[in-house]
Amino acid sequence: MVVLPGLSDGLATVKGKAFILASPYRPFFKDYTVYMFSRKNVMPEGYTIREMASDQAAAMKELGIVKASVLGVSQGGMIAQYLAIDCPEMVERLVLAVTAPYANDVVQKAVSSWIEMAERKDHKALMVDTAEKMYSRSYLEKNAKWYPLIAKFTKPKSYERFLRNAYAILGFDARDELDRISCPTLIIAGGDDNTVGNAAPHELNSRISQSKVFLYEELGHGVFEEARDFYDRVYEFCQSEWNHTSQAVTLPSSTAGSLVDHPGARDLDDQGDKEQGAGDLLKDDEGQRHADEGCDRVISTFRYLSSFVAGLLSASSNDSANDCRLCWQRANFLPDTS
Repeated sequence: MVVLPGLSDGLATVKGKAFILASPYRPFFKDYTVYMFSRKNVMPEGYTIREMASDQAAAMKELGIVKASVLGVSQGGMIAQYLAIDCPEMVERLVLAVTAPYANDVVQKAVSSWIEMAERKDHKALMVDTAEKMYSRSYLEKNAKWYPLIAKFTKPKSYERFLRNAYAILGFDARDELDRISCPTLIIAGGDDNTVGNAAPHELNSRISQSKVFLYEELGHGVFEEARDFYDRVYEFCQSEWNHTSQAVTLPSSTAGSLVDHPGARDLDDQGDKEQGAGDLLKDDEGQRHADEGCDRVISTFRYLSSFVAGLLSASSNDSANDCRLCWQRANFLPDTS
């Protein structure tokens, strides 16, 4: 399995953080080798999303990854779209999480504001605004006390990687080529996304023939951290049998969201509609549920802070490389593919 992270990769790469980032992927390890890739350290001016996808394909080939399930989150989802378009033989299953088919007005406004903050080196404003555009109000209120600490310890020495990643997003538009994506595709989105907008998943769904969209209706851009069943849903999709005739995949329904077919697809079969949701499988007594949620928040915040700190500690290395890490199991290092 190949995982492509979002714009935060521009601030700190995954280098040296396999142990920290491995936790959500533990259920995958019995069936998958999980690779998480950063973009290369040295990016040329004008570096595009499509060029990132080309370099991603080259890195995968260098590692001997002939074909993989690909999870792309936010900007990583944009890269994953071009990977599936230009190298369809390399993508077996595609998961596009909280991403868009082009830099729409919501994306333009959010990313442009972050570029302005980064250019004036206002890291606190950048972190606060990012959090406000990512998370639900309840999540923000519960974790507000951590933001000053996160802002203090996550400021990079240079914003160059972040800015080149961000400018690449502003020039992204894959709409006219999405019909070339032929692999089974799951689109996961929040119903209140202030980073890519609420129309983005539906436009992806309408243009990718073998796709379904799952909405966490009350969450936003941070569903991959807030939704407790997010990674279970990704795993189930990658393991499920895809019905090419009906263009449908049988996935558990959820009390937290809804599953929608591609407009040209048939409805899910009755059995799929009746399957018990992942949320229903987590029924505990009320006290245990709150304890679990509190633990999740601590782990999530610790992972967020630790990943940035680890990235900053390793940022002294100026090697021109694609940072590639196999979560939990081993690490790989690739030469510059530019």
